[in-house]
Amino acid sequence: MKKNLLIALVVCLAPVAAALAQPYNMIRVNLPGPVVVGSATLPAGEFLIMDMNVGGSASIVMIRSESGPAATLLMDRTGEVKDANPDHEVVSLKNTAKGYEIQSLQMNGQEYRSLQR
Repeated sequence: MKKNLLIALVVCLAPVAAALAQPYNMIRVNLPGPVVVGSATLPAGEFLIMDMNVGGSASIVMIRSESGPAATLLMDRTGEVKDANPDHEVVSLKNTAKGYEIQSLQMNGQEYRSLQR
């Protein structure tokens, strides 16, 4: 009985483990000043930016620092950047009435546009 339960648990959890093992697009950036992401304002400093979705055109991008502040941003994955150097990352900021916001990203040869309004 215990053996059957263990086998059933392994079979059920295998797809979850495979999904968690997927590599994410991820870069480290140094934000020069405060950046508004949704209702959060992230301070200047070093951040890790990760694409949390593996497929599809819309991506949830997590922006977090080692010291704690984090936010998520819905972005449109517009496709691969032609003639892009995969080691070349770009974070484009836009100055708005609320402050600087992330307008677009290029990471690992992929381009992303913010859906934040």
